[in-house]
Amino acid sequence: MNIEENAKVVIDFEKMKNKSIEESFLKMFGGAIETLLGRMFGSNNIPVTLKGKRGDIEQFLNVLQNEKRYARDYQKYRGDFQSLLKNKKDLDDAISKFENKTGIPYPLK
Repeated sequence: MNIEENAKVVIDFEKMKNKSIEESFLKMFGGAIETLLGRMFGSNNIPVTLKGKRGDIEQFLNVLQNEKRYARDYQKYRGDFQSLLKNKKDLDDAISKFENKTGIPYPLK
């Protein structure tokens, strides 16, 4: 995972699996995820490339979809915690599946 000179984010899950997990790595991965979420909400146009096995990428995209749904509904239902509980559980389940499938810890919890 890196940010190239022309402000392009590249997340390579195969390379991530071979790295020792350190705090600096988790910060970089978290920053890449924030960039992706910003792109999903229309706050940036930074190109993002995902590389790796199809199943790993699908699990990651599932987590991002749940992140987006949870963030959107958090804004919509601020005082209605019952509405958010299902979304939070779905997000936690998606994160758990991603971590179990890839062996890569998800930095935003």
